[in-house]
Amino acid sequence: MNNKKILFVDIDGTLLTPHPFTVPESTKLALKKAHENGHLLFINTGRTKAMMPEEISELHFDGYVYGCGTHIYMDNKLLFFRTVPNLLCKETVDLLRKCKIEAMFESNTAILYDGASPAQSEFGARMRKEIPMTSPNLTVRTPAHIPMINSSHICCRTLT
Repeated sequence: MNNKKILFVDIDGTLLTPHPFTVPESTKLALKKAHENGHLLFINTGRTKAMMPEEISELHFDGYVYGCGTHIYMDNKLLFFRTVPNLLCKETVDLLRKCKIEAMFESNTAILYDGASPAQSEFGARMRKEIPMTSPNLTVRTPAHIPMINSSHICCRTLT
């Protein structure tokens, strides 16, 4: 009988403590022992890959389920991905703008803020101030500061 398991672990509030957002040594030890016993370790998170804390990546998981299952990796190989169809994305952006609803868009490589939206909340203004901008219409937040793109290309460049 094979007792090997696949262990799925969340990040926020599970691996990472509340502020200051660290991985306890006891957790690191438990993960190491599980790996030594032949179990596969997977991160299963609502976060996209772009929002993965470096400290988590350094723990050497066997696989990652990102974005609520929209991107699945094992041994650094992409096994599955699903994104919003281009037309639906464009319709969503148009509707959000029409209804003056500010939103952020997540992709596997970036978090995008629509600077062309007529809705400009205090939160959005603070985010745009905190994040270096190279485009007046779009703010991208990524750990690696991936170059920003024009907001008219949100869907066709990042969500197709």
